[in-house]
Amino acid sequence: MNSYERAVAVLSGEIPDRVPIFEALVDPAVTRQMTEIDNYAEFCESTPLCIFH
Repeated sequence: MNSYERAVAVLSGEIPDRVPIFEALVDPAVTRQMTEIDNYAEFCESTPLCIFH
């Protein structure tokens, strides 16, 4: 399973072969689109999904 297939599996409710790593930091537009938060540090503080607390 490649990274794309892994992410699609998780978003479809399936179990991937290993835990996918979502890199929201790559594109700030992705974070903004998902959460309406412009600041990555604020994103990390507001979500338990971020590993950089």
